[in-house]
Amino acid sequence: ITGNFIHDLVTNVSSSIGICFRGNAGTTTISGNRITAFNVTATMQAVVGILADGGTGSTLNLVNNQITLMPTSGGSVGLYGIYDRSFGGVVNAFHNTILIGGIESGTRNSWASYRGDASIHTSRNNIWFNLRTGGTGSYFAAGSEASGGSYTASNNLYAGTGSAPASFMDFSSIRFTATPRTFAEWQVFTGDTNSVAGIAGSTGFTASLFANATSGDLHLGPGGSQLVNTTGISIVGLNTDYDGDPRRALTPSIGSDEAAVTFSEWATRVNLLAENAAPTAIPYHDGIVNLIKYAFNLNGGGPDTSVLASGGTAGLPRIVVDSSGAQPVLSVEFLRRKGSSLIYQAQRSGSLNGFVAMTGAEVVTSIDAEWERVTVAEPASLSTGSSIFARVQVTLP
Repeated sequence: ITGNFIHDLVTNVSSSIGICFRGNAGTTTISGNRITAFNVTATMQAVVGILADGGTGSTLNLVNNQITLMPTSGGSVGLYGIYDRSFGGVVNAFHNTILIGGIESGTRNSWASYRGDASIHTSRNNIWFNLRTGGTGSYFAAGSEASGGSYTASNNLYAGTGSAPASFMDFSSIRFTATPRTFAEWQVFTGDTNSVAGIAGSTGFTASLFANATSGDLHLGPGGSQLVNTTGISIVGLNTDYDGDPRRALTPSIGSDEAAVTFSEWATRVNLLAENAAPTAIPYHDGIVNLIKYAFNLNGGGPDTSVLASGGTAGLPRIVVDSSGAQPVLSVEFLRRKGSSLIYQAQRSGSLNGFVAMTGAEVVTSIDAEWERVTVAEPASLSTGSSIFARVQVTLP
C-alpha cells in the first residue's frame, strides 16, 4: 500500500481511520503515504492515521509515511498517528514522520505512536511529534500499553507534553491505562537507545522543523535539523526516502525525508580532498569554484562550464534579453538546490561592478525532491549604447 494521499475524511460515526491493516499471515508494507486533514465532529471519539490490527503470523512494515492529525475544529477526540493493536503480529515502524496537533477541549489523550497489544514491535528512525494543546489530557509522543510481546526502539525523535510537561511518554503493562513517564523512565522500561526527546514547543521541537505542517507536508524545512540530519541508523533494504531519494548509507536522516546533501557530503561524493574540497577551490582549473558547481548541479569530479539549457537540469545560469516585445526583458533562469540553506540571489548591473538584486518575481518550477528551476524576469531598461549584465550570487548560510 504505497503512494496514497488520504485527506479530508468526513464521518458521522465514532472513529475515523486513514489506513487499516488486518491479517494473520504474510508480509505487508505500507509506505510513502501522506495522511492529513481529517475532519472532527462532535460524535467522534478517535482519529487514527494507520491502524495495525494483525495477528500471529503477520508482519507489517510501516515505512516513510507522513501523517498529520491537527483538527482545526474544536472538540474532544483521541488522536493516534500509528495505532498498533496486533496481538502476536510483527510491526516494524521505520522512517515515519508523525505530527499530532490542534486544540483538545476535554480530557482525551493522544499519541503520535501507540502500541496497545502484545505485538512484536520495533520502532527506529521515526519522528514522533505531539504538539497538541488545551484540555487536561496528556499528549504523548509514544506509548506502549501491553503485556507480552516485545517493544524495541532506537534512533527516534520524540516531542510531547504530559500532565506534568516532561512526562510525555507512556508505558504501562495494562491496555488503555495510560501512565505518563519521563523520557529517562521510558528508556529504562524500553531500552530505547540513541533517541532524543524534548517538550513540545521547546527549541527544535516545533512544527517549524517541517516544510509546511499546516498542509500536511512533513518534508524537512531548509537545512533540516541537527536533531534529524545523519542521526539515524542504517536499516537493511531501506535505501530511499518518501520521495524515492537515496538515503545515506550509514547515517540516514530520521523521519520520512532524507535531509539535503550538504556541501561537505557533496565534496566527499565527488572525491575532493583537502584544500581541493574547499567551497572556493577550483580543483579542475575551469574557472568554476566548487560552491557554484554544488549550487547548480555541475560535475564536481571534473571540468564543467556548461550553461543551463532552457528547461534543463544542470548548468550555470541561463541569462537572456528578449527583445521580441515592445520592451526588452532581462530573464535569468537557474537551478536551486532544495533544502540546502544556500542563499541564491539574481542580480543585475550596468557594468561589471555594482550589482543589485533583481526585483522581478520568482517563478519556481519543481524538478524533483532535490532541485527546482527558478526564473526571474524584469524590464531590461536598455538605452542606446548601454550595457546590461546579470548573475546569480550564491552564498553559504
